[in-house]
Amino acid sequence: MQNALESTKAVIFAHVDWAVHSLIARRTVTEFAVQWRQNGSDPFIDFYFLDLTNDQKNAPAYVSEWLDSDNRLSGLPIRGSGDVVWLKDGSFQKWRPAYDATVNDLNAETKAVFGD
Repeated sequence: MQNALESTKAVIFAHVDWAVHSLIARRTVTEFAVQWRQNGSDPFIDFYFLDLTNDQKNAPAYVSEWLDSDNRLSGLPIRGSGDVVWLKDGSFQKWRPAYDATVNDLNAETKAVFGD
């Protein structure tokens, strides 16, 4: 978590393995991250996987503190929708459920958040 917060540009995928939506989103987000790196897309982004499966009620302190830092993040452990969170210089920029996203959707949103 600290690495993500210290990153200039980070994309975090918040996952829970008990939700079908999150499992679907995991495939899409993985494909998005692989393609972003393989294509050498700009800007350079750090990708992180945050597994909240066992932390719905008792997340580690560093995760709880991050989730509590912005009320838009508070539902990540219980939503189960496979959420993508964009951070810039450790600051929350945007989140969206990814179960209904395409790789192209995630590419476009990433470029919009971080600039072309």
